[in-house]
Amino acid sequence: MMSAAIEVSGVKVAFGDHQVLRGVNCTVEQGSIVTFLGRNGCGKSTLLKIITGNLKPDEGTVSIGGRPLASYKSGELARKAAFLPQFHETPKDMTVLELAACGRYPYQHWWKGVSTRDREVVADALRRTHTYELKDRTVASLSGGERQRVWIAMALAQEPDILLLDEPTTYLDICHQLEVLELVNRLNREEGLTVVMVLHDIGQACRYSTKVCIIEDGLAARCGAPMEVLTPQSISEVFGVDADVEMRGGRPGVIINGLCSSRNV
Repeated sequence: MMSAAIEVSGVKVAFGDHQVLRGVNCTVEQGSIVTFLGRNGCGKSTLLKIITGNLKPDEGTVSIGGRPLASYKSGELARKAAFLPQFHETPKDMTVLELAACGRYPYQHWWKGVSTRDREVVADALRRTHTYELKDRTVASLSGGERQRVWIAMALAQEPDILLLDEPTTYLDICHQLEVLELVNRLNREEGLTVVMVLHDIGQACRYSTKVCIIEDGLAARCGAPMEVLTPQSISEVFGVDADVEMRGGRPGVIINGLCSSRNV
């Protein structure tokens, strides 16, 4: 039985009178890929921000590695879990190498320079994301897919056990979306990196996840293996579309047939 990398218990959060999360419970097993799914505004990204410590819940707790999230100092947490938000900006003249090196901040001190170890870890992170050959180019000159792989390299330079990604395929064309998700899948499969993602695409979530959690009515209403959770009935009830779910190329896949007949447009 796999141990828990992250445990969320009874998490509630409201913005004004709007109760976004109403008591979320979920577990992320070590070495798994867990994807949060749900309609727009259901609280997926809010839950991820709570797990990263960027947002405090009104009630409930989060534990990482068996320890309460609140017990971590910021630098210590950054060495345990790396978070890539949906939106990020890069100075136009920053090179790939310079951006990736920013991932070493949890290990550096103002009175020390960049160490040999720092340089080795950054170079390794670039190689693992197949971006080493881009190291001298500016980040602004890269394609969307290349840029996202460099951001992941920066996260890997933190040497985390857990990678947290908020909609990592946003604004990418389908080729670059798959490129990023294949990279994430490889890091998980070959290195045992635990991954938590927020995605919109139920087909991609089904294909690349060990476990999916559908956030619905402020709760993690349906959690489990993709083929168990993403059934034609649940997809119809949650997302309002007619779909088939089947194994394709050794992985589960979702085929969207159209809107449910009960929906009017």
